[in-house]
Amino acid sequence: EIYTLSLHDALPISIHVVVALALAFVWALYRSPFGRAMDAVRESELLAAATGYNPMRIKVIAFSIGCLLAGLGGSLYAHFLLYIAPFSFTFWESVNFLLMNIIGGSTSLAGPILGALLLTPLPELLRAYVMWQQVLYGLTFMVFMRFLPDGMTPLCASAWQALAQRLGLPAAEPPAGERAPDPRSGS
Repeated sequence: EIYTLSLHDALPISIHVVVALALAFVWALYRSPFGRAMDAVRESELLAAATGYNPMRIKVIAFSIGCLLAGLGGSLYAHFLLYIAPFSFTFWESVNFLLMNIIGGSTSLAGPILGALLLTPLPELLRAYVMWQQVLYGLTFMVFMRFLPDGMTPLCASAWQALAQRLGLPAAEPPAGERAPDPRSGS
């Protein structure tokens, strides 16, 4: 008997393929000369302009790439739900996405993924405390901005390197293109 994929079976496979392709694209973008230009503009527009980059052009292109990826994700989300309406995207959804970036850290590709893995189950775990959920989000935002401005990713990398050193494994260097923690932030 020949097995055919139904739309119900094919959607999770296509979502995984699109996510893998998007991650590969962003990974390659981070390591490209344009990725280094985006990093330079993020760090200091004035210095980036002094080295010959056009900060406005770089920001517009980066915004366009972000919109492309958001639209791709939104189209997959609409196919997954089979129905989409404006009330599906509240202010708190935006806060949740912002917190994913802050908690995970926006200095590497792994940061937002880590933030999403940590925050996605949180509303379900806090279902009994719905009234306190927004307070917890606000406190989390303040704590991370004060004590971990680069998110969890540098902390996890430091813990990984300490574990590797303790086990006698060769120390792995951070991947090329990832920004070191900002020394001014105390991390």
